[in-house]
Amino acid sequence: MDKTETPEFKDYIEHCNSDDDYVNFGFVFRTSCAEVAEDNFEERQNRELTVAEWNIINDDVSTMEMRFVEYLRKIFFTCREEGHNSCDEIVGSCWIKKDDKKALEYLADFEDGESVDIYVDYDMEKFVTEGISDITRDAIDCSYGFFEFDEDEIKELIEGIKE
Repeated sequence: MDKTETPEFKDYIEHCNSDDDYVNFGFVFRTSCAEVAEDNFEERQNRELTVAEWNIINDDVSTMEMRFVEYLRKIFFTCREEGHNSCDEIVGSCWIKKDDKKALEYLADFEDGESVDIYVDYDMEKFVTEGISDITRDAIDCSYGFFEFDEDEIKELIEGIKE
């Protein structure tokens, strides 16, 4: 059973949503749309993608999405993937304890709603793309971002944490 399906986890989520000890915010993980992927691949390989290669890309994108969420869970108190939005981007929610300076500092490097290339964070890029095919690397660009958080609140929380 996935840990998100347990009664304990559901109680924990309810606690996080109602407790003043946590900051809650959203995340998004984006990959290139089909048209951009085709253009990227053709530019880099001087040929069009085959149906078999598209199948590889689709499998790799699913793997990268799962690994992205897993990586976030290593940084933040927890996060929950909530599926794909209307743009087929993976979205979800994260929670940080208000006294977790490391996690707060990671979030503070972002502006609310900002999207950055996955390659900005080398450790994340390495983790998310490990084992991904060269076909996918030639076709797909990835980015991510965080939203619905108060940048000033994050800075104030960081400043308030004693070393």
